[in-house]
Amino acid sequence: MAIPNWIISIESKAVRERALGLWADFQREREKAQLDWRRVVEEADLRHTNVVKGALDKRDRANHRARDVYDRAKENLLLELKEKAAVTR
Repeated sequence: MAIPNWIISIESKAVRERALGLWADFQREREKAQLDWRRVVEEADLRHTNVVKGALDKRDRANHRARDVYDRAKENLLLELKEKAAVTR
């Protein structure tokens, strides 16, 4: 950001130098705040991504367990039907 004209136009060298110093301090603090803000946003994005991935992993595990239970029940039912068919012959 450019130095404001009102600072450049200060006639007193001492006051102008002090104003330039304060302006430089302001710029440094502003840059730090922007970096902090970016870091906070990136951390929040990473946490959100991890939460979503965790939820998807849990859903996939639950679906896998449900599919396993369904497959076992289906196999057991087929075995029972085969046994009943063998007995009735």
